Amino acid sequence: MNLTPFLLNFVRESEPDADVLAELHRIEDDKTIPVTQRMQLAKARVGQGLFRKRVILLDPACRVTGVTDKRVLVASHIKAWRDSSNAERISGYNGILLSPHVDALFDDHLITFDDNGRMLTHLSLPGDVLERWFIDPSKRVEKFRPEQAKFLEHHRSVFARKIA
Repeated sequence: MNLTPFLLNFVRESEPDADVLAELHRIEDDKTIPVTQRMQLAKARVGQGLFRKRVILLDPACRVTGVTDKRVLVASHIKAWRDSSNAERISGYNGILLSPHVDALFDDHLITFDDNGRMLTHLSLPGDVLERWFIDPSKRVEKFRPEQAKFLEHHRSVFARKIA
């Protein structure tokens, strides 16, 4: 089975939805933020720029799959964009580099990690998803940096409150 067309849907930059556009307008209109920082925030919001570069400097590969080709990896916020301050939004420590299918699980709080790299899976996640995507939930990923602890704590708290 050729997964390339399926994966390309995740890799291509999509058009921003209404929520993203509204956030971009708020950033643009916030004159308390210097112009260069507004540009960085806007780029980070649409998945490019400073945030992605900072995440890649900290994580050279997907923590779960080990894939190193940056073209197919997602720089994912640990603490969601909407819950983060402007400084947190562009902090590389608030990011994790993931393969698209792993990012989908992480972004929806179906998986999370403890500070030591142990993967936690949500009870609502059918076991066959991990099996079919060749994700070993018992595999311990590289230990996270101390600077990532507060972001992971937030991610775990959302994970714990998640209802199916």
